[in-house]
Amino acid sequence: MNPWLAGLVTTSLVASIFVSVSTVALAIASLVVKDFYVPMRKPTPDQEFKATRWISLLIGFLPLIFVLLVPEVLKLSFFTRAIRLSISVVAVIAFYAPFFRSTRGANAGLIGACVVTSVWYLLGDPFGINNMYIA
Repeated sequence: MNPWLAGLVTTSLVASIFVSVSTVALAIASLVVKDFYVPMRKPTPDQEFKATRWISLLIGFLPLIFVLLVPEVLKLSFFTRAIRLSISVVAVIAFYAPFFRSTRGANAGLIGACVVTSVWYLLGDPFGINNMYIA
């Protein structure tokens, strides 16, 4: 691939990851402040804003600490990505093959994918096949 196009693709992938991660982190910080901090402390709006900033920083850096100190967390995140992939496949089939509109079939597919992928992960990816392919 042309290096300029590869750089553009890589930049767009990283940007999309940052957008989704920052949105989730801000949502978590907002929920923590509204559900725990505000009822317990009854702060002023200025104090609530400052607490939200500090909690956002903590939530942003906490995963980095886990990845550096507990490497199995990163491995587990790839496993959860494989589980999410199976949900995406069921959704794509629902959009492009609407004649497969059985709720029972979709649930069986999701449960089956979760069970088989989990067993494959616990077995340590036999034959060198990653659990992403199994999902």
